[in-house]
Amino acid sequence: MGLFTYTVAGGALILIGAWESVISASESLKQTPPPHSPQNSKQSSPPGTSSFSSTVTFLLISVLSILFVANSFISLSDAVASDDDVGFALQLEVIAIGFLFTGKR
Repeated sequence: MGLFTYTVAGGALILIGAWESVISASESLKQTPPPHSPQNSKQSSPPGTSSFSSTVTFLLISVLSILFVANSFISLSDAVASDDDVGFALQLEVIAIGFLFTGKR
């Protein structure tokens, strides 16, 4: 469960970072006027675009954090069953960090 879980989580974090960079670049390009057009005729981006990307990013990070917490609870129960004190302590740290990212906007 360890290597596959961390591989999927790392891939998801890379995808979230790529999503953020694409959204940031597209908003930057929309705000920069072309060199041949005058400054007075700026075209603004629709107001819903930024809100939509923010909501999608929030939901992706929340789902990923909840999956981290669920994985930690499963590993925590395995550590208790095998009487592994170090594994128990490590999973408590992961749970605390996972809860930092769930539901905060």
